[in-house]
Amino acid sequence: MKSIIQNFLHSGYTFTEMERAKKYKVIFLNSVIGFATFIAFIMGLIRLQQKYILMGSIDLIFSFIFIFFLFRLRVSKDKIESIGNAFIFAAYLLFTATYILATNQLTRLELFFLLVASAFFLKGKQIGFYWLLGVIFTIIAVHFTKPTHYSYLDIFTVSIYLVALYLILNVYEAIKDAQTYALQYLNEHLESLVKKRTEELEIANTELKKEKESLKRISSTDQLTGLHNRYKIREIFDFEKAQSKRYKTDLSIIMMDIDHFKDVNDTYGHCIGDQFLKEVADILTGTLRETEMIVRWGGEEFLIIVPKANAEKIKEIAERLRETIEQKEFNDVGHRTASFGITTFIENDSLDSMVHRADNALYVAKEDGRNRVETG
Repeated sequence: MKSIIQNFLHSGYTFTEMERAKKYKVIFLNSVIGFATFIAFIMGLIRLQQKYILMGSIDLIFSFIFIFFLFRLRVSKDKIESIGNAFIFAAYLLFTATYILATNQLTRLELFFLLVASAFFLKGKQIGFYWLLGVIFTIIAVHFTKPTHYSYLDIFTVSIYLVALYLILNVYEAIKDAQTYALQYLNEHLESLVKKRTEELEIANTELKKEKESLKRISSTDQLTGLHNRYKIREIFDFEKAQSKRYKTDLSIIMMDIDHFKDVNDTYGHCIGDQFLKEVADILTGTLRETEMIVRWGGEEFLIIVPKANAEKIKEIAERLRETIEQKEFNDVGHRTASFGITTFIENDSLDSMVHRADNALYVAKEDGRNRVETG
């Protein structure tokens, strides 16, 4: 039942959000015309039974005219305005005929209130105002030319009430427009505010990501040399180990220790010692490839992860580093040397096991006179 009523009120149409005003006009027309059809038809039958042949016939004729309007509403959405105009005019004719002919019906002037309200709703306040003037003129003109059984006071008060109705409708329309404007303004303001806040949040998120990346970088970077620190080593090693297993390539590490570094600090001071460490780090980064990860292991020790390097290759790389450091004349501290322990990945190796072997090899290199490379 609900769907049948809804289909009737909508004339079978589906309306988009942009057609909201048209939708309400269709609902209004179907409601009012449907009600007018029913009342006109019933009144026509009653008046014919009471021997008011002319007025009864007019009621029945207009009931069929209204039915025609209902069918026309279903032809096209574009017919809504023209049908609205036709209905208002037809209602005006019917109400005027009732005003003139049904003199025994003292409430007939009230029909014009419905007409003015319908005109205001369907056509707006300007056209509604013209209909108000037309209705008042009709009421007064008929009263002065035909017997209406109303007093002059009745005609005057009805005219005043019609004006009051129009003013009330006009104020209502103004309030509705103001509310609509206020709502639209709030929506636009809210949209602007949401957009602004969204942009601010995006900026804040970007800054937060930068800070997070910066903190992550700081936490995994040695502040003195700019190399990775030992907190980053496991992540790097696990990745290279996985790559080595996947592509069946070798993986080696180098443990390097600067010889007699304590003497540098004791002789020249820690500031010179720090500068010396930076120079060593620069040599390592300048000599090795980007794929060979350098980590400051602690103090004067450095750990280097070298992917795709077998035992022979890793020894060549370590010897090259040793010679480069030996030949370098460092600022303030002159010529210095370094010792190296190297090892290559074997089955089931972990970072700890490889570091242990490389560290043992480094210990042997130091025990055997330093400035040398030993394999573990």
